[in-house]
Amino acid sequence: MIEKSNTELFLQEIFKHPTTKYTIRGLAKKTRLSPPTALRVVQKLEKEGIIQKSRVGTASQVSANINSKTYIWMKRVNNLRGIYESGMIEEIIKEFNEPQAIILFGSYGRGEDIERSDIDIAIITSRENKMDMNKYEEILGRTISLHCITLDNVSKEFKSNLCNGIILNGAL
Repeated sequence: MIEKSNTELFLQEIFKHPTTKYTIRGLAKKTRLSPPTALRVVQKLEKEGIIQKSRVGTASQVSANINSKTYIWMKRVNNLRGIYESGMIEEIIKEFNEPQAIILFGSYGRGEDIERSDIDIAIITSRENKMDMNKYEEILGRTISLHCITLDNVSKEFKSNLCNGIILNGAL
């Protein structure tokens, strides 16, 4: 496995908990980095617009800059990377015997998810199947909602939602 850089360790913590406000020392402790290293990473990420810094009394707090296009783009990439690295897609393909398509939709696919958000995945298949997602929920830190559908049984609005989603496997 590839070793993660200090910046990646920070980003993963921020992406997993986007509404949390951290002190630099607290974030250093969470990521197991020294406070001076943490400060350098914070300054770099703040300059890129990915995190924002605020003062509370004498302490500086940092949090995700959820309105930044760069943050959203990087979070989307991180979310997709997590899904593929977890092995979940391969297991869905196996469990549902090569479904027509597997589509990620909703806030997780847009990179706008927060701690309480779930991961919405549509599986276009004629097979009804219940799949235990606990392993992947633990890996990704989010509840996973699988929606087994056929395209002729869903509303126009839902189809539109799927078209705006990310095809993880197969085709529409």
